[in-house]
Amino acid sequence: MAIEDEWRPPPLSKVRLDIDASVDTHGKATCGGLIRDHRGHWVVGFKQQLGTYPPTMAELMAIKAGLEMCQQQNLRDILVYSDSMEAINTLMRDNGTNHPFRAEVEKTRELLYNLPSVKLLHEKREAVAYADILAREAQRMGGELEVLF
Repeated sequence: MAIEDEWRPPPLSKVRLDIDASVDTHGKATCGGLIRDHRGHWVVGFKQQLGTYPPTMAELMAIKAGLEMCQQQNLRDILVYSDSMEAINTLMRDNGTNHPFRAEVEKTRELLYNLPSVKLLHEKREAVAYADILAREAQRMGGELEVLF
């Protein structure tokens, strides 16, 4: 089955943000994401180095990076797809004040709630495969962020 067999475009007037993260054996985390319109046309993509994070937090930081890209591009009506149910659950539930990455969680929540019409959804790994490719490519980058138009 081809990658594109799993991917489905968003409804008319919405954009789809697919994100994924990658963490190497030393804990170096990177992410990648791409935004496409209802026709499946590329709007913008990115790959970014994140720093040192455990896998779930890298996925959460990928969501944050994708939302920041949507904000920079003035996009509305965003469907955010991640293959990490754990990252989605971290954002949706109260983790208390003792969460080791509380500041990052709160900043990501703030973006979720302040951007117009954002929906966070879980998707199979195969359907966000291009985001995974970008996240893995970011492991070999020299800089922190590369925006792809």
